[in-house]
Order: sequence, then C-alpha cells, then structure tokens
Amino acid sequence: MLAVTAVNDCQYCTRYHTDLARETGVDRETITLILERDVDAAVDDTELPALLFAQQYAETDEKPGREALEALEAAYGRETAGDIVAFARAIYFGNLLGNTYDGVRFALARRAQAGRRGLRDARSRVGRAVERLRERCPV
Repeated sequence: MLAVTAVNDCQYCTRYHTDLARETGVDRETITLILERDVDAAVDDTELPALLFAQQYAETDEKPGREALEALEAAYGRETAGDIVAFARAIYFGNLLGNTYDGVRFALARRAQAGRRGLRDARSRVGRAVERLRERCPV
C-alpha cells in the first residue's frame, strides 16, 4: 500500500496507510524508507518482489509489463500474485481519487478567493463612486 502511495504522493492515502502500517507493527524507519521509495532497504527478500511490483505498477500508470507480472508469479504463485495486483490496482485508484479531490478543492479555493477579491474591488469602486457623487451633489 505504501509503495504505491509513495509513487502517487497522495497525502490522504499516505496518512491512512502509514497509520495502518503502524497499527500492524511496522516501525517508523521502515515506513520512511518505503515512502522514500527505498524498498530494497525497507523489507526482507520475502516482501521485496511485491513492493517492487507495486512501485512499478504505479510508476508505469498500471502497465507494469509481462516481465514484472511473471516475476511476481514466480515469487508468490499465481493466486497470491493476482491478489497483489488487485491490491495495487485498488490503492492506485484510491490515490488517484485523493489527488483528484485535492485538485478540485484547490481549484475551488482559488475561484472563491478570486470571487472575494472581485467583491472587495467592486465594493471599493462603489465606495469611491459614492464619494464622488457626494462631492458633486452635496445633500
């Protein structure tokens, strides 16, 4: 999970998967290494093929290639490899959703900010126009 998230850099998924990893006993150093994409130093040889596959899956936009799939199957067998692919796909999709949400949220915040700026400018212009009218037409 963290290997895919490290590539896609989704802040929500990073926080969530880090918390899950901590709950299952993964130490902070290992989490940091995975998030820094140094899986070789983070895990032992039994986990390494899965994490390398997950990274490649994310780096290639869901197209890891036949060799990567064959290596995964050689390391874990067809059924477990299929499960790993399914998890990588689900995590990848979740990361894309999180990053899309961030993009939409940022765009909306910018529009709101521009709208507030426009209202302030309009209020200022109206205020100046009223002052000019008062100067020209004292009541």
